[in-house]
Amino acid sequence: MWYIREAVEVVLLLARGIYELVTEVEDYAELEARLFRLVQEVTCRLLGACYERIDEQLMRERDRKRLKVVHFKERTLVTPFGELRIKRRYYRDVETGKGRFLLDEALGLKPRSRLSPLLVALAIRIAVELPYHRTASLLADITLRTVEISHMEVWEACQEAGAVTERMAEGRRRAIFELGEVPAGGRQVDRLYVEGDDVSIPGRPVEGKRRRISVKLAVGYEGKEQVAKDRKALANRRVVAGVVDGPTFWEQTVADFAGTWDTSSRKFT
Repeated sequence: MWYIREAVEVVLLLARGIYELVTEVEDYAELEARLFRLVQEVTCRLLGACYERIDEQLMRERDRKRLKVVHFKERTLVTPFGELRIKRRYYRDVETGKGRFLLDEALGLKPRSRLSPLLVALAIRIAVELPYHRTASLLADITLRTVEISHMEVWEACQEAGAVTERMAEGRRRAIFELGEVPAGGRQVDRLYVEGDDVSIPGRPVEGKRRRISVKLAVGYEGKEQVAKDRKALANRRVVAGVVDGPTFWEQTVADFAGTWDTSSRKFT
């Protein structure tokens, strides 16, 4: 638990800061920017105090015979609120000889990852629409320059997320088409429409030669519904994309759709 004194100090800091800004700053645009930075600063301070207390609690509750405290080590985590410096205890497991950070494990933080999970999610969401360098620039803009990450960090976050998605898709495919598991099935519909296509996009140069990547796309939907006088939309649309070979892609697509619709006795069009 936090110490009450620390919590009160931070809350008073926020209240005093807001009052001073509102009474002293005349330009409203400047007021908004400084309020935004104040909230970021206070949030990081609260998080730091909270994590220190959690680390202390984990130290008290650990298996003392097995986990020995070696030293403290600071970690910098870039969050949407700015850089958060976390000082936590490093342990040595006497049975395995491996080092551990109990706080990192409790918080679900990945080793050697500089970006917080929410920041990674935001970067990936933006990178779906924009190039990596523009994604990094936009994150800096919307956080008033408190978040400064490189386009390569955005690329790495997307690559890691893509690898996880790829493993999940392959796992669903193998479960049905190789292990013979029957999908539980989902929504039942009289007819399921499926369309497929592919698009060729330029890939990264390999040995100085530009290569092209064939991105396969499939969309499943239950029909078309009127959403405006002259416009219709696909009902309950679900899209699958992949860069694997054709047969594997369609097996992955069927496995994916089987989690949304009951495909065991439905008609595909």
